[in-house]
Amino acid sequence: MAQTQKRSSPVVLAFFLVVLSGASLAMAFYFLDGASLVSDALESDLADRVVALVEGWFGDGDTGGGGTGGSTTPTSTPGALDLPEGVSREFALRTWAEQVQSQVNIGKLLNGEVRELRFGSNSGDNYAEKMTMTVKFADGTSAPGELYLRKAGENWYVEGLRGMRKAVMGGSADSVGRAESDPPLRLPDISQVDIGVLNTIFDQQAANQPVFEDYVAGNVTCVSIDGVVRGPRTATIAATMYEKDETVKAEIVAVSTTVSGEEQWFLARFRKVATAK
Repeated sequence: MAQTQKRSSPVVLAFFLVVLSGASLAMAFYFLDGASLVSDALESDLADRVVALVEGWFGDGDTGGGGTGGSTTPTSTPGALDLPEGVSREFALRTWAEQVQSQVNIGKLLNGEVRELRFGSNSGDNYAEKMTMTVKFADGTSAPGELYLRKAGENWYVEGLRGMRKAVMGGSADSVGRAESDPPLRLPDISQVDIGVLNTIFDQQAANQPVFEDYVAGNVTCVSIDGVVRGPRTATIAATMYEKDETVKAEIVAVSTTVSGEEQWFLARFRKVATAK
């Protein structure tokens, strides 16, 4: 009997120490606000993940004095519209529809068929601007066209790039859209739109307003296409932009998505890169 009591004493002592340690930890957790410490740690980890996600999406980029850089690779993750201030859903859907109707002309830019856009007169008001131009193609043909910009809030956005030829002109010019052949513009349902691409279009254009301000002011006289580089779902057009008071290097970035089973391209970023030497 005495031997049994001697064996159980260390067990009882160990149990007592465990209980005492647990009570001490509980008191420390309470008085040191352990719940807040754990919450702060979790929130800090979440914040770090969000920052990493945002930095990975937009990047630091080289502003080049004409707006921000950053990634234009569109996200394919479904989500809500995230539009700049002043841009309504209807405005965004109209821009989408206009660029869908501009697919022939956007395609010619990305395929290297266009050599030069020479701008003529501007017309419009404080909320819409139409710039007439002559498009010169690599095969030597040319055709008149129009670049449309529209304002929402404090910013200008590219709406569409249309061909306006009136007769058969030969070569590449023959496949440019004719004004009278444009179907009535119909706004798509939001379920028919790649929201990631639409958000990218408005995010990039809102961040690069100096270029659009030059177009609207009539300062841009000509854009010469220097080359096109394609990447995953993106295409970058290197260009030389001739203005009334300077000549600058610029870039136009398009992003792609699949619409009704077909790959379609949308003009997203217009940016000055550097002063031409």
